[in-house]
Amino acid sequence: MEPTGAQHDVGVDELFFSTTDSKGIIERSNEVFTRLSRYSREQLVGSPHNIIRHPLMPGGAFYAMWAALEAGKPFAAYVHNLAADGSRYDVFATITPMRDGGYLSVRTRPMVSELFAAADAIYAQAFDAEMLARNSGKNRHEAAVAGAETIVELLAEAGYGSYDDFMYEALPKEVAAREAASAGIARRDDAWGDEANMLHTVHFIFDELNSWMVQMDELAGFSSQLQSASDSLHKHATENAIPDNLAIMLTRPELATVKQTVDVWQQMQTMINSYLAELAHSLHELRSTVAQNRFHIALSRLHTTMLAQFLAEVIDGGEAAHTRNREEITLLRETLEDGVTALARSQSDLQNLLSQAATSIEAAVRMIAIPRQMTPIIEAQAPTMPLDAQPLIPMIVSTIEQWGSTMEQMSSLATICKQYTTHDVTHLLELIGYLSSN
Repeated sequence: MEPTGAQHDVGVDELFFSTTDSKGIIERSNEVFTRLSRYSREQLVGSPHNIIRHPLMPGGAFYAMWAALEAGKPFAAYVHNLAADGSRYDVFATITPMRDGGYLSVRTRPMVSELFAAADAIYAQAFDAEMLARNSGKNRHEAAVAGAETIVELLAEAGYGSYDDFMYEALPKEVAAREAASAGIARRDDAWGDEANMLHTVHFIFDELNSWMVQMDELAGFSSQLQSASDSLHKHATENAIPDNLAIMLTRPELATVKQTVDVWQQMQTMINSYLAELAHSLHELRSTVAQNRFHIALSRLHTTMLAQFLAEVIDGGEAAHTRNREEITLLRETLEDGVTALARSQSDLQNLLSQAATSIEAAVRMIAIPRQMTPIIEAQAPTMPLDAQPLIPMIVSTIEQWGSTMEQMSSLATICKQYTTHDVTHLLELIGYLSSN
């Protein structure tokens, strides 16, 4: 099918999904997918998923997708699709490995315009890179690799360390923006039967995931505060070294007390820097883990919304739909359960990283306390010192106090680290388990 230049939009509440086998052959789809793709269900099922691939999509995007999926990780991306009538429709797609070795793909309307525009511009450059590679004699696979490399390079220029970093930002923003614009998760309050009971339970699951995301958003803000304080200390360390000419001055006998304070300070600074290096590592891991958790919670919220919409479709379709779509409901539930179970395991990692950060901060705070206790002594002696030495005292005191003030701020953050309790997912897993009993 050749593009006609026409375009149709996906509605805010038009979530749709399909499942494929491990090779990308479509096995199942919901009604919204068939309507938006403008293929019949019979045409879709048994066809490769790239039946809807728009020719302007770079192969590098799909190369990155398969690399993630084959590593057992979910993937998210903006995608241009081609309908059966040649029209284009744009989606934000998530693809998640399933228990049976296949994949679940859930697509929604792109909602975050600046991220969608950035992805579109990157795709255009990656497409050009692939065309250049093909024209130079590269095969399709080699061209896709070149496209993937171009995507990563352009993302780095935009401030993303990897494609994962882009996904970790895009998915939570897309899910939140779509939910804000949505009429709400599907409801069928007057319905009865197994699907109606499941839909009622899904609403409780969605609320629980919302609560979890609020907690994770707070932790993301907190980890940013920690990072800012850590960066401030690093700045102090690099900008406030004792100048060589003043170090020579400190060798004078009449400045012995000042030299003692400075010596202690420099010794403590060396030890503090080692703790700060440990802290920097913990904070990097903490921010990365929080970003991954926010991504997976957002993905679970998306899967929950998709499950609710599909249950509503089944309820509206009557008994025939119930019989036909039983497997799809099971696959959606299992994928949701697997995602939440994996998230539950990561909570201990979060707790350990927060504990490590608190330990490094508290050790550094103890170190800075020693030279801070000595600064009043040299301040008191300053008036009796030689005039050329007196300007040295405020500089030393200011440097130590800058460190001390920042460490006090971090000390309060360390207390929060120690008090933080990760989310208890027991009730959430019980709710998901209840879905399988209907």
